[in-house]
Amino acid sequence: MRVGAGGRLSAEGPGPRAWPTERRAAAAATLAARLPPGAPGRLELLLELDAPEAAAGEALTLGLSLLGEGRAAEALGMGQLAAELSAEAAAPAGDLMARAALADPTPEALGAARRGLRPLGHPALPTLDLRAEAARRPLQASELEALRPTGDPAVDGVAESLGLRAALDRGPAEAIRALDTLALDDPAPPPELRARRELFRGITHFAACRPDEAAAAHLRAAEAAPSRPLRLTALIQAGRAALEAFDWAAAEAAAREAAAEGAALRAPVQEGHALALLHALAYRRDHADGGDPALLRAAERLGDDELIGLIAFTEGAMRWRRTGDGGPEAGQSAAAFRRLGRPAGALLPEALLRRRPAALARELGPPAARQRLRLQVLALWRHELDEAAALWAAEGAELRAMVPAASRAARMELLTAEECDGWGKA
Repeated sequence: MRVGAGGRLSAEGPGPRAWPTERRAAAAATLAARLPPGAPGRLELLLELDAPEAAAGEALTLGLSLLGEGRAAEALGMGQLAAELSAEAAAPAGDLMARAALADPTPEALGAARRGLRPLGHPALPTLDLRAEAARRPLQASELEALRPTGDPAVDGVAESLGLRAALDRGPAEAIRALDTLALDDPAPPPELRARRELFRGITHFAACRPDEAAAAHLRAAEAAPSRPLRLTALIQAGRAALEAFDWAAAEAAAREAAAEGAALRAPVQEGHALALLHALAYRRDHADGGDPALLRAAERLGDDELIGLIAFTEGAMRWRRTGDGGPEAGQSAAAFRRLGRPAGALLPEALLRRRPAALARELGPPAARQRLRLQVLALWRHELDEAAALWAAEGAELRAMVPAASRAARMELLTAEECDGWGKA
């Protein structure tokens, strides 16, 4: 054994697997003494030396380092390897797999981590199960109440966020009450939870049509985030809020930074959301000609319904501007939002297809939520549906006032405020 260039340890003579057990054990001890954990090639040599316990420890060290760099998919692989190598490493390997999957929650990552955690009876498994389900359907209160703290802020922060999301589904006021209760019960949370709560406060402001406050809260979350993946999430949300505040320069800056960070971290879902923001921004600026079907195909490959819904809607809006019809993209967007249990998100793409809503008021939700979406949907249907006409008469003036005067000619998700005023008039 010798230490070569770049700190790499290499074998001289016959390969280590041909050595007697005692010699392999001695070589593993020498390796542990002469190369620090995480050194290049250390894991490969420990595997070659058939030292499973030491190799499992090395895989955990590398995995934590990779996760700290935001390379969640690679960290997940290291957790899987450690669990395969050593029964003693199963618990910390499960911790690593859970954190890695929640840092970049693609369906593939969540599925792999859940398969790895299930035989261990790992305490994070219920949170991962619900995180996977949340991408497909609304969660029930009983499911969320059944979650128990794990002691891992990364896991407990996601569980807390799922509960806050359910509260927000009942309205922004309910979400604010939930946040205030958390602040009273836990006034000095760990940095991970503090950043997540600030992030969710921004989401709540956004739902209540206060995008300026939302953007500020998300930027505070980005600054406080103790990890790159959480900071990436906060940047995406900051870009989304700035877009709704008609601050397109700030939206572009946040989205471009998030897209670059998502690519660097190999986090395809988050990178996709950042690119979806830039895609929507191109529509709002009227800078898009033929759309970006390749971006939609990439979202389809990821299998994330929210991402599909957002990108397909923008593609449908671009087509509608060109041809007067939302095309298959609008239908695809509506179907994705309905699979997610978010009927309000389906109303605009369905309007592009002239699909009349069967229960408009119920699907729009409470008047205080999604006010700009509400403005556009009611404007599109007020001359054709009695229910929409009645809601417009009761709320139209207040909804129109939610758009700043300086931004009335700027596009929202689909229409401008000026177009809403004049829609359907002879």
